[in-house]
Amino acid sequence: MAKRKKSKRKKHIRINRRLFYVLIAVLLVGDMIAIIQNWDTISSTINIKGVSGKTKLENIARRTQKNYGTEIDLAAKQFNLPANYLKAVVALECSGNKPAKSRFERGVYNRLLQLKSGKLRKFENLTPATLQDSPESTIKLLSNSWGPFQLMGYKCYFLGTTIDALKGSKAVYWGAKWINETYGDYLRQGKYADAFHIHNTGRSHPRFGQTQTYDPNYVSKGMKLMEYF
Repeated sequence: MAKRKKSKRKKHIRINRRLFYVLIAVLLVGDMIAIIQNWDTISSTINIKGVSGKTKLENIARRTQKNYGTEIDLAAKQFNLPANYLKAVVALECSGNKPAKSRFERGVYNRLLQLKSGKLRKFENLTPATLQDSPESTIKLLSNSWGPFQLMGYKCYFLGTTIDALKGSKAVYWGAKWINETYGDYLRQGKYADAFHIHNTGRSHPRFGQTQTYDPNYVSKGMKLMEYF
């Protein structure tokens, strides 16, 4: 009987070892999948110092500083925000060009139409009543991103201003104000990856998995651009 118990114990140990090795293998495979899924971001972070990439980012940074540097410095002081972050966002969103071109977002346009018709009960801080008297031409304007920070037109309701203000001579002020009221605390805590991700997607940077930015390298480029200001 004693020998059988010893045999069973050895068999139990062998089974536990197999389970341990299987778990290790599963974890390694999971890590490899995560690396593959995020390779664009990882490789861009590694290679972003390459000559061609660095030169392009430096040119965008110089243009941003020339066109918006003074305005951004004033807004940064007014709202207690890091100027180099604000400049990096402008560099990402409009390449520092002045005037900044607008971008039509069809997905936003469709949601705003659904909101107006009552198919959606709410869209961010908007309700059907917000758009009740808005013609289609206005909804199209609300569905464009405007100004150096490329704020969506419908953000004017949140800010209590107009679309013209978002793209006018005080566009930097309104962009900085929106950033301050939306995720300014992230910046004051130095959470820059979260801030870039929020600006582009409305959500903080995921702890695991792939970023949801339209450009998978958006955050890593932004972090690098901050170093140029």
